[in-house]
Amino acid sequence: MRRQREAEFLLELLRKKPNSDHLRETLSRDRWFDWDLLEELLFCSRTVSLAASILAGDEPIRSLFPDALAGRIIGEGERAAFRSLVKESEFDEVTGAFRAMGLPHIVLKGLPFGARYFGDPARRDVRDLDLLIPPESLSLGERVLRRLGYDLFEGVQSRAWYRRHHFHLVFVRRRAALEVVELHWNLLPFPVNRNVDTAELFRKGREIPFRGGEIRVLNPLDEAVFLCASLRLDQFTSLKRIVDLDRVLEEGGEVNRDALLGRAREWSIEEEARTALFFLDKFRGDKRRLREAPPRIRRFAFRFRWTDFFGIKQGRVVRLRLWCGYHFGYRRPAVFLFRLLFPDETFRAEVYFSEESRPPFGSRLRRFFAGLYASGDLILHLLIAWLRAPR
Repeated sequence: MRRQREAEFLLELLRKKPNSDHLRETLSRDRWFDWDLLEELLFCSRTVSLAASILAGDEPIRSLFPDALAGRIIGEGERAAFRSLVKESEFDEVTGAFRAMGLPHIVLKGLPFGARYFGDPARRDVRDLDLLIPPESLSLGERVLRRLGYDLFEGVQSRAWYRRHHFHLVFVRRRAALEVVELHWNLLPFPVNRNVDTAELFRKGREIPFRGGEIRVLNPLDEAVFLCASLRLDQFTSLKRIVDLDRVLEEGGEVNRDALLGRAREWSIEEEARTALFFLDKFRGDKRRLREAPPRIRRFAFRFRWTDFFGIKQGRVVRLRLWCGYHFGYRRPAVFLFRLLFPDETFRAEVYFSEESRPPFGSRLRRFFAGLYASGDLILHLLIAWLRAPR
């Protein structure tokens, strides 16, 4: 994965302690620097809030940017701070209603995560509120949210489909802005589709102070493994989640690589966690650890481009989903390719995100030809990955 100079600049900027000398050296190379591309990468990757806080607080780094671009970034940071204030009000209302009903809940990532690992919730972009509840409390959680004015969002999928495959329900409320709450009862939806003992997560969770009260969050080790699982769901292409994982591991203490991989083994996602750590090492530029990575993971990573981490095209999303499905589906190549042409319900859910009802003949025919194209694409990139992988 050869880095673009603009991508290299942005990755250095987003580290916990960015090096202004390294940033200046990157700019001083003899090729023209594309500030428009940097702006696009920054905004597409949903890390503009963090960049804005860095520019506002570090004058040597701020001076490297064109004034107009720096103004747009800092302005977006101010708007993110306002959105954070709105989210705090929603957070207090929802969690207060859950406490009033005696409904146990764990806050996943979100505002408390930004406060703990970034120093300020406004430095991390937050679009919704994610809550983990015991599976047996799902009906009560739904009733509480409906009383607050939220409606279940089903989209193109049915409620039964979300219950079976997604392990969370999405509720929306329209006020000054669209407010979204996701109600989880498991942490590993498809394509992982494994149950994590929710009761154990609650036992190991921790009470932390937030906004004048106490809230329960995952313990740091479970939080790190959850971030690895979230990266898998995003086909390992979310720079925002890579930065999140970097901040959790930077804290040290009980969260180290060995402990993380051990917990991931308990959750049956060890290979996914190793792959997430590989992309984290790419972000950090740790060449020694990259050389130590298993060959299978290095071959897998050569399918990705650096631009994939900043916002990828729709067709590329499908191809990367196929690539992840092949590597982590634990199927023989012939079986996987056959299922591309004749997908069953489970395979459709894993790869195509399709409805579980049987589609009409015309739709099946279109999917068959799409499967032919996808098969050729997968075979081609298996060959490319094999040719490009280090020997």
